[in-house]
Amino acid sequence: MSHRKDVVLNWVLAMVAVLVLGSAVMLVVALPAIFSARNNTDEVRRGNEMAACRALLAYDVNSAKADLDIVFALGLQAAVADDDVSLRQQADLIPERAKVLRDALEAQRVGNELSRDDPDAFLEECQR
Repeated sequence: MSHRKDVVLNWVLAMVAVLVLGSAVMLVVALPAIFSARNNTDEVRRGNEMAACRALLAYDVNSAKADLDIVFALGLQAAVADDDVSLRQQADLIPERAKVLRDALEAQRVGNELSRDDPDAFLEECQR
C-alpha cells in the first residue's frame, strides 16, 4: 500500500511542478503584454483628452452658429410681421454675433493646428 501512495504522491508532485513551471513561463511571456497594455491605456486616455478638447472648440463654433441662426430667424419673423422695431433690434445683433462666430472659428482653427503641431501645449491650453 505504501508503494501505491508513493506513486500517487510522485504524480501529484510532478503535476504541481508542471503547473508552477507553466505559470512562471506564462508570467514571463505575459509581462511585456501587461506593460504594453498600460502604455496603450495612457495613449488612449491622452487621445480621449485631445478629442474632448477638440469637441469643446467645436461646441463653441456650433453655439455661435446657433445664436446667429436665432437672430436671423427672429429677424425674418419680425420682417414677416412688419415689426420694424424688432427687425432693427435683430439687425443690430448680427455684427456682434457674427464676430463671436468668427472668433470661435479662429480659435478652433488655431486649436486644431496646435493639437497637431504640439499636443502637449494644446492639452495644457485646453485645461486652463
